[in-house]
Amino acid sequence: MGQAAPTGEALADWVLTGSPVAVTVYDTGMRCVRQNEAMRRLTGIPDEKRIGQGLSAAVAGDNVGEWEARMRRVLDTGRAEEGFLLRGRTLRDPDHDRRFTVSASPLRDRADHVVGVCATMIDSTEQYRARERLALLNEASTRVGSTLDVTQTGQELTDLVVPRLADFVCVDLVEALLTGDEPPPGPVHGVILRRVAHRSVREGTPEAVVRVGDVDWYTPNSAQARCLATGRSALYRTAREAISWIAEDPARLAKVEEYGLHSWMIVPVSARGTTLGVAMFLRSRRCEPFEAEDLSLAEDLVARAAVCLDNARRFTRERMAALTLQRSLLPQRLPDQSAVHAAFRYLPGAPELGVGGDWCDVIPLSGARVALVVGDVVGHGLQASATMGGCGPPCGRSQTSTWLRPNC
Repeated sequence: MGQAAPTGEALADWVLTGSPVAVTVYDTGMRCVRQNEAMRRLTGIPDEKRIGQGLSAAVAGDNVGEWEARMRRVLDTGRAEEGFLLRGRTLRDPDHDRRFTVSASPLRDRADHVVGVCATMIDSTEQYRARERLALLNEASTRVGSTLDVTQTGQELTDLVVPRLADFVCVDLVEALLTGDEPPPGPVHGVILRRVAHRSVREGTPEAVVRVGDVDWYTPNSAQARCLATGRSALYRTAREAISWIAEDPARLAKVEEYGLHSWMIVPVSARGTTLGVAMFLRSRRCEPFEAEDLSLAEDLVARAAVCLDNARRFTRERMAALTLQRSLLPQRLPDQSAVHAAFRYLPGAPELGVGGDWCDVIPLSGARVALVVGDVVGHGLQASATMGGCGPPCGRSQTSTWLRPNC
């Protein structure tokens, strides 16, 4: 018994009913004449509403027109178009923007005339989002924390995520972080924070209730206060979910109504067991709400920024301690010398390195002579200053000599 070969009818039947790839056939007028079962499932549109309609009847998006133009070019040139990324929404999922990888090939009759276009569509939303999340995380490792400056680090975080993740982002930190002091360990129970950075898709950041550098106050029942107290993030997909605490703050409620803010993520800024503040992500122009994977991404980004912020705080604390020590070691006046008038001035050669362990001395000698000596303790910062300060006058030197410290 010979082997049976698949017929054209069997292949066509499989394409229309069994193929996992969504397929639509268009005529030369770019009207749908056939769609397979996979396309019905993908778009949620039955044949009676799809046949005779264009692509816009199946997908609504900002680059649908560009893809239709490419399909017309397939009709004109007879050459296929492959791998176009189509952005849009379908009847099956009208609340979320999705990404589809689409291709189009010419359909030819027996005389090799182009009589239509066969278009395929694959939902690549999850792959696209995964690549976007990975790209953001990779960029965060190089763009956030480029300096040991708290304000700059906060601004780098907001610049990174707007508009790719949110339409408005702000970073509010506890006051101690800005002065270099040690914040209390664990969650923060206060609701008064200082705005260090914000950014918006709108010019001038009009959604902000306070300006950068000003103090922001949150009600005790607010999501920010609960986030600081518990150390846990909060996700509000819709304004209805968040209205209970927003309604307690008239200024914030007015901004929500004016700019159509509709979805929130509140993420604690925590590093090494210490809560440093809170970051808030909002959406307004982008219609789709935040999802759980968006919150996970925001937490990863904030966690990386929090370590950089804590490093900046520790640097500020050490630098201020070193400056305090330096000021305490500098002489207030010079003793009179019979042979020379001496003066000094502290002027570090590299201010970005902080104070160091440099010193100089004016030593009276016999015969109306004076010895001027300059020395240095290797290193910079608090340790170098403390080492120099603990040495005392050089061994065997007259106690009447003048010892200028630390940097002259």
